[in-house]
Amino acid sequence: MTNYSCPHCEAEFDAVVSKEEILFCPHCNEAVALPDEEELSAGSKLGGFEILSLVGKGGMGCVYLAKQISMHREVALKVLPKIFTQDKTAVDQFLNEVKTSGRMEHPNIVTAIDAGEADGVYFLAMTYVKGEDLESRINRIGPLPEKTALKYTLQIADALNYAWEKHKLLHRDIKPGNVMVNEDGGAYLLDMGIALNIGDASKNQDHVEGSPFYMSPEQSRGEPLDWRSDLYSLGASLYHLIVGKPPYDAPDIMRIVEMHTDSPFPEPKSRNPDIEVSKRTTALLQKMMAKTPDERFSSWKNFQKEVNNLLKTETKGQKSITSKLKKSPQLPSGGYSGVKFDYKKKSSFMSFLSIGLFIISLSAGAFFFIKFLNNKQAEDALKRAELFIENPECDYSRALDLFSEAKLRSDKILVEEETRRKTNAGYEKCKQIQEKKIKEKEILNTALKKAAETYGEANNLYKEGVTLYNAKKPDHSKYEKALKKCKEASAILSPVSSDSPNIQGQIIAFADRISKLEKSIEFRRTEEKRKEEERKRAEAARNAAAVAAETAKSNAVSMEENKKKEEQQKELQQQQEDLSVLRKSLELKKDRIRTNFVVYGRERKFSGLKRLIAPEDAPGKAYLKGDTDAFNGWISDVVAKINAIEKIWDSISNSSKHFAGTKIKIEDQDAEILKIEKSEIFFKAPVSIKIDGKKAIVSKTAFENVETRFIFPILKKALDEAGKDKLLIDILTSSGEFAAANKLASNEDQKKEISETAYSYIKFCIRKEYSEYKIDRKASAKRLEEIKEKYESLPEYSKALEDAKAENKK
Repeated sequence: MTNYSCPHCEAEFDAVVSKEEILFCPHCNEAVALPDEEELSAGSKLGGFEILSLVGKGGMGCVYLAKQISMHREVALKVLPKIFTQDKTAVDQFLNEVKTSGRMEHPNIVTAIDAGEADGVYFLAMTYVKGEDLESRINRIGPLPEKTALKYTLQIADALNYAWEKHKLLHRDIKPGNVMVNEDGGAYLLDMGIALNIGDASKNQDHVEGSPFYMSPEQSRGEPLDWRSDLYSLGASLYHLIVGKPPYDAPDIMRIVEMHTDSPFPEPKSRNPDIEVSKRTTALLQKMMAKTPDERFSSWKNFQKEVNNLLKTETKGQKSITSKLKKSPQLPSGGYSGVKFDYKKKSSFMSFLSIGLFIISLSAGAFFFIKFLNNKQAEDALKRAELFIENPECDYSRALDLFSEAKLRSDKILVEEETRRKTNAGYEKCKQIQEKKIKEKEILNTALKKAAETYGEANNLYKEGVTLYNAKKPDHSKYEKALKKCKEASAILSPVSSDSPNIQGQIIAFADRISKLEKSIEFRRTEEKRKEEERKRAEAARNAAAVAAETAKSNAVSMEENKKKEEQQKELQQQQEDLSVLRKSLELKKDRIRTNFVVYGRERKFSGLKRLIAPEDAPGKAYLKGDTDAFNGWISDVVAKINAIEKIWDSISNSSKHFAGTKIKIEDQDAEILKIEKSEIFFKAPVSIKIDGKKAIVSKTAFENVETRFIFPILKKALDEAGKDKLLIDILTSSGEFAAANKLASNEDQKKEISETAYSYIKFCIRKEYSEYKIDRKASAKRLEEIKEKYESLPEYSKALEDAKAENKK
C-alpha cells in the first residue's frame, strides 16, 4: 500500500497500483499516475517532429516541447500513452480533440498545427504557449488579485463565445488546469478532448464527463446542455482563482457533484476567511453559478459586458464606497421604563387607577400580540416546509424535520385551526413519502452494497494475483475469477436506476469504476502472460544450454575430444543455418514460379515463364544436395507440365474447324464455335464478352480472351483425344481455376500443390493492386473487388489477404 498526494486537489490517499495501471484520485477523479512507460528522449523523432524536452504529464498523455522539422518552429506535442490505444473511448476522445482543435481559429484557443499516428503512437501538435496553467499558479502563489482573475476570465469567455457562435461547441471541462497564461497576461484555452457539438448536447448524455469541482448541475445530471453549462464551470473556476479554493469540497466525488446541485452558493469568506472579495464580484459569481441555466446571464456578450463594466469601475480609482447607514428608530432598552407618571398633578387614587388601566391595556395587547406571533411563526414554518418539497429532488428527511418544526409551532396556543390542519396533513404526507423513499433506498442500497462487495472481491482477487506475480508465483486464475466478479457486479448494477440524477450519477460512476478495474485486470493479465511466456522461453533456452553443457562435460574424455565436439557442434549449426537459408531461397523461387505459372498460364503463353525457370546449381556441400535435388526434380515436373499444356493449347488454337459446332456458355450466354484459327475463336453469332475488364460484343476474339471455364468442353475433348485427361488438373490450376482443380485432385500432394499455387498467385494479385492503388485508386479498388469475388470462397484467400496487408505495411 503506497501513500499518494494528488497534484490537482492535494488530497492524500493510500492505494495499491501496478506499473501498468492508471491511478485516479478518489477525491477529484483526476489522473494521479500513468503507467510506467518509456518517455520520448530529447533528440528522438516522431512524425516529423524532434523532441526537445518533456513539459508535463496529464490524464490523457504526455506533452513535449518539440521542433517541427519542416517549419523550424517550436510546438507543444501531445502524445497519447500506448495503454490508451487499446481503449477505443480514449482514442476516440483523443481524435475528437484533434478534430475539434483543428477547427478552432481564435487568439485565446491553443491552435492545432498537425496530427497523426506513427508506429502506433497518436500525437497532436499545438501552438506552444510559454507559461503555466492557472491550477499550477494557484498552487504556487495562492489566490489571484480580482482584477487579474477577471481579465483572464474575460479572455476565456471570448474564446468560449467563439466556439459556441461559430461551431456550436461546448468545452465541458472548464477548469484552472485547462487555462494556460503567459508573462504578457494572455490566457489560452486548452484540452478540447471532451468538447461536445450542439447536435449531441441537445440529447441526454448517457455518460457524464468533466471535472467534479467545476461541473454544472445540469451536466452532472446528464441533461441536455448549452453554452450556459460552460458559463457555470467558468464561474466555479473564477471562484477558485479569487478565493484560492474551489466553491465546494467533500470527502468523495459524488458528494461534491451533489453540492453543485443542492447546496447554496458558498460565500467567499466561508471558504477562505483570509480573503476579501468585492460585493460586485461576489454578485457576478452568484449569477454565473446559479443552479438553473435561466438564472444565469442571457448571453456571452452580456456576461462580457458586465465584466468589462466591473473592470472599468475598479480602474477608475479603486475607491471603496461607504454607505451611510440611516439609523432606524429604537425601542427603549428598559422595557416600559420610559413611561412616566406625574404624581404632583394627580391624586394617589387616580395614579393607581391609571396604572391599573395601563396594565389591563398591556394584557389585552399581549394577548393579540401572542396570537399574531404564534400564527405568523406557524404559517412561516409551514410555508418553508411546503416550498422545500416543491423541489422533486429535495431531501425528504430534511423536509420531515421542517414539517416537524411547523407542527410544533402549530401546536402552540392561539394558532388557527386551519393552519394546524394543513400542517398535520403536510406532515403525514411527507412522512409517507419519506417512508417510501427509505424503502426504495433500502432496495437500492442493498443492490449497491452487493455490487460493492462483489467489486471488492474482484479487487482483492486482482491484488492477490499481483502479489503472487510479484512473488514469482503467478496464478492467472485469480484474474479470471476477478473478471468474473466484475461481470457479476456489472450485472447487479445493470438493472439498478434512480429518478434522482445525483444517485443515478453515483450508479454511473460506480459502473465506470467497475469498467476501469475490468480494463486494468485485462491489461495486467495480458502483460503477465506475455512476460511469463518470455520468461519460459528464456528459461527453456537456459535449461537447454545447461543440459548441453552438462552433457558435454560428462561425456568429455579429454580436452581434444571436447574441442572436437565443439567443432562438430559448430559445423552442425552451420549446416542448419545453410539449410535454412537454402530452403528459404528455394521456397521463394517456388513461390515466384507458382505465381508466374498462373500469370502466364492465364494468357496461355509460357515462353516468358520458361526463361524464369532454371535448375539450382549443384551445391558445394553434400548436406545441401538433398534439398537441391528435390527442388530440381520439382522444376523438371513443372517444365514437363508446361510443355504438355503448351501442346494442348497449340492444338486447340490452330484446330481450324475441328471444334466447329461445339456449344459453350460464356457468362450465361449460349455460344457456338465456328472455328479456331491462328489463335482466334470465331463464333457463329456475336456474343458479349469481357475484354480487359470491359464488356464487348464480338464475332471473334483472341483465344486468350476466353477464360478456360468457358471453353471447358473444347478443352476436355482435346485432352481425351490426346490421351492427356490427367493434365486437366494442371491446366485448371494454370488458368487460376483453383476450386475446380482441387475437386479433381486425387491425392494430398496434388491438393497441396494447388493450394500453395493459389496462395502465391492471390497474394501476388492483391499486392500488385496495393502498389498501384496510389496511381489509380478507383481501378485498383475495382480489381481488388473482382479478386475477392472470384477467390473469397477459397481458404487461401484469407491468408493471402492478411499476409499481403502485413507486407504492404512494411
